[in-house]
Amino acid sequence: EPLTGDGPEWTMDIQELKEALIDRREKELGLSYEELARRAVAEYEAFAPRVLSWHDFQFLTFWFFGGVKKGASRKSGGTQNYFGKNEQSEMFAPRPFFEHAAQLIVDRLGAMHPIPLTYFCWTFTRAGVHVRWFMDALGDHFCEGHIPMCDRCSLGTMLWNFGKQRMQHDQFFEDAATELVRPNRIRSLAPRNYQNTILAYSWMRHSHTRSLHALLSGMRRVLDEHDPPGPKLERELLFAYTCKDGSEVLADSFRINSLVTILRALRPITAPSAAMEGCLESMVDYVHRSARDSPKWMREQSDACKFLLELAAYLEQHGLDAARYLARADFQLLCRNALPRDVGDLRASLDRLGIEHPL
Repeated sequence: EPLTGDGPEWTMDIQELKEALIDRREKELGLSYEELARRAVAEYEAFAPRVLSWHDFQFLTFWFFGGVKKGASRKSGGTQNYFGKNEQSEMFAPRPFFEHAAQLIVDRLGAMHPIPLTYFCWTFTRAGVHVRWFMDALGDHFCEGHIPMCDRCSLGTMLWNFGKQRMQHDQFFEDAATELVRPNRIRSLAPRNYQNTILAYSWMRHSHTRSLHALLSGMRRVLDEHDPPGPKLERELLFAYTCKDGSEVLADSFRINSLVTILRALRPITAPSAAMEGCLESMVDYVHRSARDSPKWMREQSDACKFLLELAAYLEQHGLDAARYLARADFQLLCRNALPRDVGDLRASLDRLGIEHPL
């Protein structure tokens, strides 16, 4: 039965609720967190997703304040990163809202599609509201045959939710790994999905060899075929996101910094293999092409130098032939404008590996 209610929580529109919460005017306007939670769950239960990401959900999520200032239009919301290394609870409604929402969601599991459920859970994760019984219930629910209903972003994001919260749910990770080895699933993944998924398995130290090899092979295809390495992936390489209004958003390409993050995450969970070594070769080639041809705004200072540092750390830890990956590296290109401390760290790593270099 659909959720309904009375009062200002239901008569105010999404933007008005968002602004009221930003200004902390709940008491003045007579808003209760319990009823706000009911409105939030009702909005997400009623939303029928297509193949999409945050592009549509951000306009429903009045309890998240990213990108919206008082008086701004709905379109002012964006996909920029509002978070540093830690969650930022000031970007969300207070904890009591989430406590009411958690109980209501669990009581009504099955009423909300797995994709909206994932993004609702994402707001818990980012707000720093980590509730064991809630995550256990969600993990059990997804394992009841709902994982294949996730689109490419929601599957990786749900794994990321568990990993970011350091909440163990072995069965969910195993069932997700089984889904990830399907060829159609792997071919659908965008760079952000690879990063979220690999981070989650690394954080939880949950190794699943077959799915990791599938992820590495899929990454290699996207890295090799995206040439020149511009900011968006071609439709022929990866289908675009389709928003509720029918508009399309092309998937973002790999950035060098994302490869740094992925390689660092792979180090503790991925032993050398043909899939890993082939992916390393593709990463090295892509980083060179990106350093040479990508727009400057796709880059960050020291990104390519930091990639070389992570590559050297992986090679050293696993005893691989460093010359295979580094002997022909263009160090001057990759370390151009890098921070002196990063260049110094790389110099020391290369010396330990016995790689000649001009640094």
